[in-house]
Amino acid sequence: MTENSIELKRHTVAFSTAKHPKKKKRGNIKSREVLLDPLASDEATRRKNTVLVHGCHDVKIEWMPDRGAYDALYTIVRTAGNHLSLSSYIEETMRCFRDMRSYTGFLGAKRREGNKLVKVLDHHLTVLRGSDGGVWTREFDEDSVKRDGDRDLFGIYQQSKPVIVDLRAGLELEFTNMDHESNRCCLRECRKKDGLMKAYIPLPYGGEGSRPIGLAVMEGDLAPRSSRAEGFAKLFLAGKSVAAAAAQIAQQIMNRFDSTTNLMRKLDFQIQLEKRVKTLKKGKGGNSYLLLIDLDGFKGVNENYGYLTGDALLKLVGEAISSSVRGGERCIPRSCTDIMARFGGDEFLLLFSGEVSAADALGVAKRINEAIAAIELRIPESRDVVGTTCSIGVVNVAALVKKTNGMDAESSCTAIFESCDKLLKKAKRTGKNRTYFSDGAIETELVRS
Repeated sequence: MTENSIELKRHTVAFSTAKHPKKKKRGNIKSREVLLDPLASDEATRRKNTVLVHGCHDVKIEWMPDRGAYDALYTIVRTAGNHLSLSSYIEETMRCFRDMRSYTGFLGAKRREGNKLVKVLDHHLTVLRGSDGGVWTREFDEDSVKRDGDRDLFGIYQQSKPVIVDLRAGLELEFTNMDHESNRCCLRECRKKDGLMKAYIPLPYGGEGSRPIGLAVMEGDLAPRSSRAEGFAKLFLAGKSVAAAAAQIAQQIMNRFDSTTNLMRKLDFQIQLEKRVKTLKKGKGGNSYLLLIDLDGFKGVNENYGYLTGDALLKLVGEAISSSVRGGERCIPRSCTDIMARFGGDEFLLLFSGEVSAADALGVAKRINEAIAAIELRIPESRDVVGTTCSIGVVNVAALVKKTNGMDAESSCTAIFESCDKLLKKAKRTGKNRTYFSDGAIETELVRS
């Protein structure tokens, strides 16, 4: 193992390039090699900022505090306490950097392929900033990914090692773990390309040793906005800052998702529905359908087998709903977006929007009904097999928005929920395990599974 120390005026940065740090013993240094700072901008600075290869210790930082980096980290953490949507929080976080142009987040998921469940990275959210300051967002509208050019995204996600790349300098810095308090890292050369910087940061959640919930890809000039650091210090501080931002974003994501089913929580779903209603009131956005799904007889599962079994069944139901909408051959066009949530104890919500028809909505409902009915949860102690069915209410959101044209968005959302709930109760009263649909008119169509 070597320990490289870059002397930057009064600042000294040390970084480790060890593969097996535990196999080395700390001891006297027998040799020293002087290299040049690979990130210095000119020859004079390059000779002054020397890299000293001289030991086998952990990473040390002995530089004067960088006020710009501290300000960026403070703003990232402080903004997390504000009541913002996730995209708005990410937008505010991007302003903490010199010129972060894009953020793309992926969440880890399991998808059924044949008889196997495989781990994938599903697109979650993209936030783009234009040169004029304009912001665009995209949610849940791309297939699962594995690569970004020659970069193995799934490998970075599984190894849990943040990576930041300086494309112009042709160098990359890899941190050996997700602990933002650890400074152990490895500096490597990579192929030079046009562009600024790119960071691939696993989204951490939980304590040390926990698995990331996904991966964030950030692009642009990722140095903290007010930082004056250059050379290696700039790359290192940029890496630490984007890692801190990723940790806060992961916390924001998990605050919005149900821990049992990994689906969105009720409050955040309501925010998304209200945004959708506002768009429809402006005459934009195509069509939208809302599905309210309730499990039949779920209370008996908790009473007979306990709440842990109930939670295990809810998790399978969440996976069944997700795979019904996104797995295999989709029932709705790929241009459409979908948002899924756990509404209550055993109730779930699904909203999909875009160029989607009533036939698409009923196709999704039928597929969900069949997937939930096929669930078999085996109880090892008693050898029993636990399953369930579901009742579904489906409404045409766009049609109901027109009927509630005189109401504000919040009141329209309440009317939409009430309409969907009435259909669900009708399905329950008429025998369960079925779907009721309304296109906004009084008539409803019964679809038996």
